[in-house]
Amino acid sequence: MNKSSKVILLFLLVTYFFGYIGFKGLPLLNTFHLSILLWGTFLGFSKERKFRSTLLMIIISLVFCAVSSYYYRGQTYFQSLQASFVILDLFFYYFLVHYNLSVRKMERIIVVLIIGACACYVFQQITFPSVYFIGASYEWVHKSLTPHRFIQIHGQSLISLGLFFGLNRLLETRKTEYILLIILCFSCLLIRGFRIMLLASIISSCWLIFRYKKRVFSAKYAMYFVLIIGLVFVSLLIPVVNDAITNMISRQSSGQTLDNDDYARTIQFVYYTTEHFHSFVEYFFGSGLPGNSAYGEYISTELPQRAINWVDWGLLGLSWLGGIPLVFFIIRYMVKCIKTKLPRKYHYINAWFCFLLIISLTHPEVYQHNSMVVQAFVLYLFYKIRNEKNRLSFRQ
Repeated sequence: MNKSSKVILLFLLVTYFFGYIGFKGLPLLNTFHLSILLWGTFLGFSKERKFRSTLLMIIISLVFCAVSSYYYRGQTYFQSLQASFVILDLFFYYFLVHYNLSVRKMERIIVVLIIGACACYVFQQITFPSVYFIGASYEWVHKSLTPHRFIQIHGQSLISLGLFFGLNRLLETRKTEYILLIILCFSCLLIRGFRIMLLASIISSCWLIFRYKKRVFSAKYAMYFVLIIGLVFVSLLIPVVNDAITNMISRQSSGQTLDNDDYARTIQFVYYTTEHFHSFVEYFFGSGLPGNSAYGEYISTELPQRAINWVDWGLLGLSWLGGIPLVFFIIRYMVKCIKTKLPRKYHYINAWFCFLLIISLTHPEVYQHNSMVVQAFVLYLFYKIRNEKNRLSFRQ
């Protein structure tokens, strides 16, 4: 088995084959998951320094969060460790450092995984209410009036990455197959029906185009814009996509906005800023990521019955439970990837992290459903591209 195949297999193992339902409830699954991350970190940690300090600070932040959770909420350190997997997936990065694949090979792997993620997502949408993936198995999804919005797969951040990768490659190569990738990924995002995702995808796409070439208002580029817009409108003819757009408009017009005191996010914000914490120390280090404990049951089951769900506030919600330092260091590497100047054909990396940062205002995509594994792939690309650029500069 070559290195590329090993990386794909490891990704599928860590994400449980995009969250295939057959893995749900298997014994020792968390132990297996942690073993993969530890082994990868052992192999690659000494070989790379670009993100080492940030990743170490993320570990330290999780340790302080676990101590806070133990002291204030009675959640054991082992339970906090299990709950931290959503963040620790970022350390898959060191497996990639160890295998040391070229940028070209990594991009091929990512394209394969993007197509796989889209295929699994569309398949689950088509076959619902039959359940093939864990993200579609929850009772609240089936009880929802708009269940298609909440169907998810593990590693679903690949879908948004595919949108910006396709757009960047279209601008670079003008090959029409990338238009199909754009439409596929954008349609999947529309089905999810989140207003913030639609807004972030438009802003980040415009930013990518502007950064790619400041002068885009020419006949040559106008043709591509017209073609893309036309195909997007064609995607709206798909019933589930059309329903998602209609639902977004309905939620906006029905007062589901932050200026409404009865809006769920307003209720959540008031609770976490006025009632939840015992002290400033707990507020700073977090009350703990919810594990398999009485505290975890309170956060994940009891509070949602009162319309209080921490994930609805994205990174702010993560700061309430995981602590301010943890969120600070996550934002730190994201901003670094956004600000760093890369060659034009890799601007999709900047745009994707810009997209994640925008949606993290009200959505947990940054840390939900193995998103950190996908970020590990993109951070590795960033690391390799910067190294290649520095070597070229040195030779010149």
